[in-house]
Amino acid sequence: MPAKTVMAGEQVKSGREKRTSNRLSFRRTQRIAPYNGGPLPPDDAFYIVPFSDISKGGFSYLADRVPAYRTLVVAMQIRQQVVPMRARILHHRKQGQQFIIGCRFEGRFESEEAG
Repeated sequence: MPAKTVMAGEQVKSGREKRTSNRLSFRRTQRIAPYNGGPLPPDDAFYIVPFSDISKGGFSYLADRVPAYRTLVVAMQIRQQVVPMRARILHHRKQGQQFIIGCRFEGRFESEEAG
């Protein structure tokens, strides 16, 4: 089945919806880095990915391959501030030549963790 195109801010619905909050189209790039615990990864560990959607509980992004890691940090650009958030990869699915990687937020970094 072809992917449905949605406008920015439009809610996305699915018959297999498991989210507890509404999912919104979010076609922006964000920076992510693999995370294995401990302090915030160094700046050079982050790379840019295109987000697909976002909700209170998580987000999805597009990737050329399925990541080998299961946890990550996303440096969320919120207005003029960068907010580092921990996230866990829950699932992935093929879409054309790419994969959609579905993640759940696991919390913000506290100031002592962030460096």
